[in-house]
Amino acid sequence: MQAILTSFGFRSPIVAQKLRTVFAPQGKTVAVFPFAGFHWGHTFEREKAGLAAFGFAENDVIDCTERVTIARPDYIYVPGGDTFKLLQQVQQTGLAPVLCQWIAQGSVYIGVSAGAELLTVDLAYVRAAEDNNYSLTGYSGLGLITEIVVPHADQLSYSQIQMYRSLSQTDRPLLLIGNTQVAVVADNPEDGYGIELLTDCRE
Repeated sequence: MQAILTSFGFRSPIVAQKLRTVFAPQGKTVAVFPFAGFHWGHTFEREKAGLAAFGFAENDVIDCTERVTIARPDYIYVPGGDTFKLLQQVQQTGLAPVLCQWIAQGSVYIGVSAGAELLTVDLAYVRAAEDNNYSLTGYSGLGLITEIVVPHADQLSYSQIQMYRSLSQTDRPLLLIGNTQVAVVADNPEDGYGIELLTDCRE
């Protein structure tokens, strides 16, 4: 498994600079799932522009708003927005098994904000920051990591972060991701997987 988790995506110059140290986009396909966005079409076009500026060929950026039956992409990109709206669409479309299969077969998962949260086991803790305005069958995410993923962590107070832990009702470790940080998740033979939080590159 390989995954890249951020608070902001490719349109952020600081994050894009950091992502360039992780992978090269040339000749790679990326499937975009904009389900957390308010308007999926607008979200896709906005994210497509960021991906193209990063170096993906426009023809290799795939809009998965209406379709999931595509060949396995090199990258899966789930941008941010409303976490529970994203989770509702994942549940209604049966997307989770597809994404997990692709990742198991070698696709790299890139999750931004809500998309980063989706990678974990259970997202009930997100109620600390967002209202659940959707008919969900539960809060299960993709289940590929156990950490409580907290994007935009540098904008939160200590008490807000503790609320995330309280609502998770577990002793799962926190994965705090600031607005300029990138967390890289990769298989680790000893522990199942490891997480590297890339250092700041403002300067």
